[in-house]
Amino acid sequence: MKILYIGRFNLPQDAASLRVYHIGRALKIKGHQVDYLCQDGFIHNNREMLDGSVYYGVYNSKSGRVKRYADWMFGSRTVYALKKILDKENYDAIVLYNVSSALCSRVMKICRPKTIAVVQDVTEWYEIGHGRGIFASLYAILVDRRIRLYDKKSSGVIAISRYLSDYYKDKVKTIRIPPIFSGNALQNQSANEGCPKFIYAGSPGKKDELNLFLEAIKTINQNSIRAYMTLIGAPIPLDCKSQQLKGIVYFPRMTNKEVIEKIGQHDFTVLLRRNKQFSKAGYSTKIAESLFNGTPVFCNEIGGADLDVVEGKTGVKIKSLDIEVIISALNEIIEMSPQKITEMKVKSYSFGKSEYAAESYADCLDAFFLDCVNNRKSRNE
Repeated sequence: MKILYIGRFNLPQDAASLRVYHIGRALKIKGHQVDYLCQDGFIHNNREMLDGSVYYGVYNSKSGRVKRYADWMFGSRTVYALKKILDKENYDAIVLYNVSSALCSRVMKICRPKTIAVVQDVTEWYEIGHGRGIFASLYAILVDRRIRLYDKKSSGVIAISRYLSDYYKDKVKTIRIPPIFSGNALQNQSANEGCPKFIYAGSPGKKDELNLFLEAIKTINQNSIRAYMTLIGAPIPLDCKSQQLKGIVYFPRMTNKEVIEKIGQHDFTVLLRRNKQFSKAGYSTKIAESLFNGTPVFCNEIGGADLDVVEGKTGVKIKSLDIEVIISALNEIIEMSPQKITEMKVKSYSFGKSEYAAESYADCLDAFFLDCVNNRKSRNE
């Protein structure tokens, strides 16, 4: 079977690109061909081979931001590129990764007479008005429209979270695939030296709440360093040197491999989010990546990805985003024995290997796509 992924991703480097890459790796285990049409970045000559997959580009080096934004919303350039690909290649299924309703509608029209199954890979459900600026708000509206009107007309949906799976399961064929990873996990290598080490990697944007946690760290470190906090990729403040005296260290962005190595040198990954729809619908790659590599998670309770963080086993989970609650939880961690933290790392690693290994999803993804493709073909017979 040949499958083509379309969406706002590029060669494997960020959360979106890594998700579609690893799902592709799982499908390849069953002998399927998976290629990608990238709505992000620039691919030389609009075609590149990587790990047996073809990565097609949409834009050239002269494509500016306005043209890319317009294409993300309406898909004219992507549809043009898709038609050129389908003139030369035959695909059994096309997977749309979080695309707009306009692009979804146009792809469905192209695929219908060709009996190509259209599958949605849904990892986000933005709240209207949550985005920053006009483009983000308009894109949120177009994604919301696709979710409510078009996804149920698709051949199937890959949902990243329980929240999305519960929404779709009575409307369309649905499979839940959390963030998954190929290859070997790296067991946590941090030494328990009395002062627990926390880490956050990524760009907070409007999703992640870091300020309260940083204030809590400063408070408990007021007289002496009792806990460390490392931030990778977050904006580096002007007073970063003075914050270092309070146990808070900033690093610029790193490669995914470097980030994973850094996570393995810490005791907990931090992820705090507001109890909003986008938090429940998504599934933070930070949680999955951390547990997969044996690092427990410090998070708050919202009914999303935090459901996979079990208090005292795979992490520490607070009930509310309140600085006094955070300080209390940090003090409890500081008082934990090194053996207890080591036990949590072992349990995190065991859970992560069973829940997030791409190989574990090869069979169910294979069956899902076979059903989607066969059902699509039977409708046209």
